[in-house]
Amino acid sequence: MKPERAAPGLGLSVGAFPLAFVFAGVSFPACAEDQVATPWLPDAGSSDGGSDMQVPAETDGDPGDSSGQEGAVLGCVGDDGPLGPGETCSDLDGWYGLSPLQPCCEGNLRCSCQEQARRVYSCQSGQCVFTVAETRTMTSECEECAQNNPCATSVCQQGECAAAKLPAGTLCGPSHECNSQGQCIEYDPIEKEGWYSAKPVGPVASDVFSWPQNITLQEIQLHLPSSQPNRWRIGFPSVKPTDWVECELAPGNYAVGNWWIIQKIENAFYATTMDYFRKDSFWNDWAPNIFWDHLPPNDPKPAPMTYVSGATYGLMVTTVARAGNLTTNERSNILLFTMP
Repeated sequence: MKPERAAPGLGLSVGAFPLAFVFAGVSFPACAEDQVATPWLPDAGSSDGGSDMQVPAETDGDPGDSSGQEGAVLGCVGDDGPLGPGETCSDLDGWYGLSPLQPCCEGNLRCSCQEQARRVYSCQSGQCVFTVAETRTMTSECEECAQNNPCATSVCQQGECAAAKLPAGTLCGPSHECNSQGQCIEYDPIEKEGWYSAKPVGPVASDVFSWPQNITLQEIQLHLPSSQPNRWRIGFPSVKPTDWVECELAPGNYAVGNWWIIQKIENAFYATTMDYFRKDSFWNDWAPNIFWDHLPPNDPKPAPMTYVSGATYGLMVTTVARAGNLTTNERSNILLFTMP
C-alpha cells in the first residue's frame, strides 16, 4: 500500500495520484523526460517517512492495452508498475499487435498476418505516454499454395488455397489438353487440326467421315521394295475387328477397301481415294506415280487437290468407298506423312 500523508508546510494532501510538487509557488513535474523516479523509501530519521519522501506517479492505463491509439497507459514509476530500477519509458518502444493473427494471402502464399503499430514512449507528467509512429502488416508462417492438377492453377483467396481451372483447350502435356471440367485428357492432334473435316472430292463416298471408325491404321510405310520396275511400295497395315467384305469390281476382280489421301490447302482439307486394295494386301506397288496419276492435272476429278512433293498429307483406309461400290461403310484413323 502506498503512503498517503500531507507534506509539511505545503498544506497539500499527497494522494495516490500526484502529478507534481509545489514549492514556493513553483510546480515541479514528478519526472523528467526519459527519467524514472525511484520508489518511495522512508527517511532514515523519521519513523513515518518524514517530509523527504518521493511520491511515485501511477497510471489508470491498462498495461496490456494494444489498441494502437495514442494515450497514456503506464506510470513512469510504481511499486506494481512495469518499469524497474534504471528503466525508462523509451524501453517500452517497439511494435505492438493491434489484432490477433489472421489468415491472409501474400501473392500466392498462404500466411498468417497481424496489423501492428510502432509506439514511441516518453515520460509526461509522471506517466509513460506513447504516440504511434507508423503501422504495418506483418506476415509469418507462409506456405506456397501447391496444385498437382496441370489443368488448374493454385491461388490464395482470403487466406485459403484454392484451385482455378485453366480454360478448356489449354495444353497440359504432349497430345493432352484441359477440358471444361479441369481435367487433363488426351486428344488426337490430327483431329484437333481439322483433318477429319476434309471434304471428299471425286467419285467417292461423300459421307465417308461420318462412317464409324472401326479400322485401325497402324502405320505408313514408304519406299518398300516393289514388284513393279522403277516403283516402290507404300504400305498401310490395318486391322478391323470384323471380317472384310469383298466387292467384285469386275469378273474375278475383288477388293475389300480403298486407301485415301487427304490434303490441306490453305485452311481447308480435301480427301480422295488413290486405289483399291485386296484382302490382306495392305499396300500398293505403284508409288510414287500413283499419286500424280490420280491427282490434278493428270486427273482433274479430285480438284483442287494437287501433288506437292515435300508437303504433308494424310492417309486413311476405308472399306470400299468409290461411288457405286460400297460394302460395310467403315473407316480408319488418319496418319500423316510427307509426300515423296
